[in-house]
Amino acid sequence: PQYVHGLNAERELPIIRKIALGSLRNKLLIILPAVLLLSEFLPFLLTPILMIGGAYLCYEGAEKIWHRLRPHEESHAT
Repeated sequence: PQYVHGLNAERELPIIRKIALGSLRNKLLIILPAVLLLSEFLPFLLTPILMIGGAYLCYEGAEKIWHRLRPHEESHAT
């Protein structure tokens, strides 16, 4: 949605479709085989990788909340 902000309505759906197909292609061709190989050969690494990913998502969420509560000065500039 932030990529299609300000575009004509007839152009929004094709752009969103391209973004969704690219994301799906990346998941099926890159991430899924990597996870399957990792789970087969190095299963002890799955838990730490998932914990690091979860910690990063928590950090990003807390940062968004912090910026909503205390915005930076440059965010007020027009």
